[in-house]
Order: sequence, then structure tokens, then C-alpha cells
Amino acid sequence: MGLNVYQELARYHPWKTYVKLGRAAVCRLIRSHIVPEYSFLDARGLGAFEGKSLETLPEVYASDSISPDIKPPPINDGTPNESVADVFVRVTQLMSILETQYSGDTVVIVSPDSDNLSILQAGLIGLDLRR
Repeated sequence: MGLNVYQELARYHPWKTYVKLGRAAVCRLIRSHIVPEYSFLDARGLGAFEGKSLETLPEVYASDSISPDIKPPPINDGTPNESVADVFVRVTQLMSILETQYSGDTVVIVSPDSDNLSILQAGLIGLDLRR
């Protein structure tokens, strides 16, 4: 079975609005039920590591394993530098907002970064956030 036009666009531009609206159409969602991105779901701010090659990530994760409160080094361009604890607070705030605004509804969360959801899950089930 071939890809439909929205799946094809999603392969190359997964966060573009037309792809989101297309996916919603495929899922038969009413346009008024589509909520724009929340800043609460932004990818983790890696400060000075932002935009670097993937080979630098082990350094970030090594400091995460020491303490969930250690932030990556800052940078002066306004890019946030967040600790694991910062991300956990942000995504739990998102969950609180969603529970308040959409109580009783089914909500699908699409995150641009797996760290957000991994940190949320670990924190909610009581795992050590240094892992």
C-alpha cells in the first residue's frame, strides 16, 4: 500500500501545519479540536549543545546521570538550557493544563522530542530521573 500525500509530506516536514491538518483529516478530527503546539512540548533546551552533532549528547546524558538538576552549559543566544528536573516540571504543567481543559476527552500528544515523554513517564512512575 502506497503512502498518501500527508504521509509523504510528513516524512520530510513532520511539524508543518499542513501535515498536522492532513493527519487530522485522515483521522477524521474536527478542525476546531486541533490545538496548536504548546511551548510546554518544546524539545529540551540544550544550551551550548543545541545544534551540535549527536556525538555531544553523551556528555549531556553523563551530567544527567549525576543529578537531574544539572543544566547543560548556557549560551548567549537565548537558547534555553534545561535540566531533567526543569523538563519534568514543564511537562507535568502541560498534563495539568490538559486535564483541566480537556477533562473526559481523548487527547493525543505528539512531541517533537522523546526526552519530554521519557522524563514525564519516568517521573510519574517514580523512577530516578538520573537514569
